[in-house]
Amino acid sequence: MLAIKELKQDGKYEVQNYDELKQEVVNIVNPYKTLVVDENNLPSAKSDIAKLNKVSKILNDTRIKAQKEYLEPFMYGKGQFDELIGIINEATTNLKSQI
Repeated sequence: MLAIKELKQDGKYEVQNYDELKQEVVNIVNPYKTLVVDENNLPSAKSDIAKLNKVSKILNDTRIKAQKEYLEPFMYGKGQFDELIGIINEATTNLKSQI
């Protein structure tokens, strides 16, 4: 189920097997798009929701992992810029309070 192949190339991140994954997700979800839930299939529907949530979590966790990996170098530099901007803001705040 959901074999996610990641590709990192030229500073870009993509799901290498996106079309295959998309088709797999569509196949998993399609039966539920028109399913009518009644008292006979209510327990099964609840179980199916849990399974769908699990698939969604796998995809989201993979996205978050990749996002953190790619943003890590940026976040280091961002902290440095934030510190410099903060120093400038202290001076402008002082000036503004006196004007």
